[in-house]
Amino acid sequence: MSTERTNAFHACPCCGWWGLEYPAYDKLPQPPFGDLGQPPYNERYGSASFQCCHCCGFEFGYDCDPAASGRHGNFRDYLREWAEAGRNWFRPLERPEDWSLPAQLTAAGLPPLDQ
Repeated sequence: MSTERTNAFHACPCCGWWGLEYPAYDKLPQPPFGDLGQPPYNERYGSASFQCCHCCGFEFGYDCDPAASGRHGNFRDYLREWAEAGRNWFRPLERPEDWSLPAQLTAAGLPPLDQ
């Protein structure tokens, strides 16, 4: 399972994927994340990057803003919906062959989906 952490990338606070070019939010700490609370995340963690996670597809600053996306998108609810819909990668060519969502969540300090 490829969960190697590098200084060149940042982790997705929704699914734990290590590959974001920029932090999801300016003041978001590095993992382990633990409970990040409820949106609006920008009030706690600063300006959103508006990039999409290549794994789960969460767009920081959009999917967590009900005025923009029409949903009240906290990270856990989005992750559950994405997992139940088949865990399809936003950029499927970047999915490692040995990818495991449980291992990815654990590496980022996020709780398993069954919690």
